[in-house]
Amino acid sequence: MKEGLADIPANPVAATNDPGAGIVARDRVLSDAELAIIWKACQDDAFGKITKLLILTGCRRGEIGRLRWTEIDFATGVLTLPGERVKNRKGHALHLPQAALDILRSCPRKATDFIFDTGDGGYRSWGVSTANLKARIAAIKDIGDWRLHDLRRSCRTGLGKLGVPPHIAELVIGHVKKGVEAIYDRHKYQDEIALALKQWADHVFAVVERA
Repeated sequence: MKEGLADIPANPVAATNDPGAGIVARDRVLSDAELAIIWKACQDDAFGKITKLLILTGCRRGEIGRLRWTEIDFATGVLTLPGERVKNRKGHALHLPQAALDILRSCPRKATDFIFDTGDGGYRSWGVSTANLKARIAAIKDIGDWRLHDLRRSCRTGLGKLGVPPHIAELVIGHVKKGVEAIYDRHKYQDEIALALKQWADHVFAVVERA
């Protein structure tokens, strides 16, 4: 209608209900003890490795579940996600901590380029695998309701607790700069991101060892 292409007197969807109205955003942050329980309950299989990588990197599950060998440079230790695989469409580069690189090196090579392939372009067995992991955890201790995406929020919150500056912690999880900062600050902060991820990995291993 704004471009003059619609010959109708009124917007037919003007009073459409907002499907997101009333939905409360999740705010679940896992404690150190809960992260340790989840880590220890992970098996040495594809899903267990994915879950540990989610804890260590703060990435979204699809970013790790559909990870390709060509997106990992083991010589430099950098994971590079192309724009089409990232929510902000701008791409995302992370200098991985040694623990994450060790997990990836332990993954068997297959005929496909996907590291965690269940036969359809990356990992797909989320529901069953998550339910099995939660069942193993429940046999150890009741940690309440949690979801894989809560690991991302827990990573970001944990970085803040470790003293990582907010603008660096936001870049770690792939949030883009906004406003004037985005216009004038073109620095990528790769060294700072690498240090933040190393601090977080060291913290995770410390709490797992104490548990």
